[in-house]
Amino acid sequence: MKRRNLKIRNDVEVIKISKNDLPPAHASSEDVKLLTNILNPKFFIPVIGEYRHQYAMKGLAKQLGFDDKNVIVMDNGQVLDIKDGEIISTTGGVEYGEIFVDGILDGDVSNVVLRDRELLSEDGVLLIIANIDARNRKILSEPEVVSRGFVYMKDNDELIKEVQALFVKVSNQVFLGKYIDWRVYKEQVKDEISRLLFRLTKRRPIIIPVLVDTQLK
Repeated sequence: MKRRNLKIRNDVEVIKISKNDLPPAHASSEDVKLLTNILNPKFFIPVIGEYRHQYAMKGLAKQLGFDDKNVIVMDNGQVLDIKDGEIISTTGGVEYGEIFVDGILDGDVSNVVLRDRELLSEDGVLLIIANIDARNRKILSEPEVVSRGFVYMKDNDELIKEVQALFVKVSNQVFLGKYIDWRVYKEQVKDEISRLLFRLTKRRPIIIPVLVDTQLK
């Protein structure tokens, strides 16, 4: 569409061809029959399209005289073993699924990354930044709360104060332990604040605690 607009802006005459004058993108049933008669295959295995399309192709194969046992409609990932012209098994399977390419990084994008991106687009992110004196089990300053795509900070003072108070409460519980497990500490902060925010806003932003161990001299 953008290219068409660009051409028109540059006084290029654009002629739109009716879809009725264009050849279809897929072969017709008569085309399939012709190709099948030319190739004369022993097995007929419909691929591509939805299951209903494959099932229709199975009906077409039966019209051409194929036996039911030689027409196999398979699921994605299903493996068909053929040896010496005979079907051995259809019970095997391989991993399958969509692969999303980021465009910058090498390799595909994992489901975890996609889920996080979806959450970010829907509910945003909330950072909780705090300086912790782990040796003396103290929070050295009021935790800072930063919102991106979740709430407008200036209009939600009470909500931010509740988040800060809950962070202090969770921290004091962690400080009662024999030692501080930072991974567990962060997970508890995320879980408790996530529950609080969902109860108050019905939204689940990504919670990122940034805890800096700063020892007082």
